[in-house]
Amino acid sequence: MKVALFLGLFGNYAYFCIVQWNEGLPESSSFYFK
Repeated sequence: MKVALFLGLFGNYAYFCIVQWNEGLPESSSFYFK
């Protein structure tokens, strides 16, 4: 149960970081990540 919760939180954190990182890229580069 704790492992599943940890993975869920980690997944959300990783997704948030990826979204923030893509926001900082030029449109030509971020196109490949959307």
